[in-house]
Amino acid sequence: MTDNVIEVNEDTINRFLKQNHFAVVDFWSPMCGPCNDLAPVLKELADEYKGKCFFGKMNVGKDNSLDPYLRKKYLDDQGVPVLLFFKDGKRVDRILGYYPETTPQLIREKINNMTKPKRQIMKLLLTSAGMHTPQIRETLKDLYGKPAEKTKILIISTDTKTEGYQKSFEIEKQQLAETGVKPQNVVIYDLAENNPPYLKEYDVVFVYVGNTYKYMKMIRETGLFVHLRDYIEGGGVYVGVSAGSVLACPDIDNNFILETNTDVGLTDLSGLDLVDFYIVVHWEHRDQEKIMAYSKYTCKRIIPITNDEAVLVIDGKCQKIQFDSIIDC
Repeated sequence: MTDNVIEVNEDTINRFLKQNHFAVVDFWSPMCGPCNDLAPVLKELADEYKGKCFFGKMNVGKDNSLDPYLRKKYLDDQGVPVLLFFKDGKRVDRILGYYPETTPQLIREKINNMTKPKRQIMKLLLTSAGMHTPQIRETLKDLYGKPAEKTKILIISTDTKTEGYQKSFEIEKQQLAETGVKPQNVVIYDLAENNPPYLKEYDVVFVYVGNTYKYMKMIRETGLFVHLRDYIEGGGVYVGVSAGSVLACPDIDNNFILETNTDVGLTDLSGLDLVDFYIVVHWEHRDQEKIMAYSKYTCKRIIPITNDEAVLVIDGKCQKIQFDSIIDC
């Protein structure tokens, strides 16, 4: 097998990224066991994607002695192995760690998503509490793309049976009815059914409130992780409600601000990576100290929203929907 994984260093990585339209770079260390386990997998994938995506590897040193600026820029001070995915020199995705059962297929999924033909305009509405205010409802209505009475909406949830969830669904339907959507055109799907619906039948998909880690685990297990990205990149409208908003971020590791119950067997904390920022839902002023502490560990923006606010993203342009105004963010 030809070794198509190119060694890069602090002096050559920029040239490597500029020369290759699509690239994956493995940040590794010779003293790291998972790094060494990952190496032959990357060789196979480099052969598999030869001519389509280029692979590089960068040794961070036995003691992670990579230049501090580059470590912050590329690794966000994470440990190795870290795989970064680049398009035209811009980082678009990443994978933390190596898990033999899931990582190889996840790399393929991310490369396939990265190298897909140009998508349609992405439309996302990220909320803390759903259609909680008239301003948020009007914003969603503007995204329908067809008469409201003909709009079909899917709500994805990890629980459809407990009383609390059932009450919240009824409230959501009532609020959607205020935008003109007929109740019979709102379908609730329970991820536990493990029989995903065909998303393209719906104009809007809600990913609902719940435990963020459990959500991501179930979305991966049902195959919806890939289908959701395809749906959104095909022009479908994504509405996040609480956990659903956090899932849209590059990863869900930032979710420690909100939840402590993370032990659901989820090993890959990569998010849907639909936006280039982190969102903090249900924000209150008392959370500011935690946000400031977390901001030291990431170069990405952190956007907090209260229960009365939302973030609208139209093909990368971001606006915060407040109770009585809309501002760029």
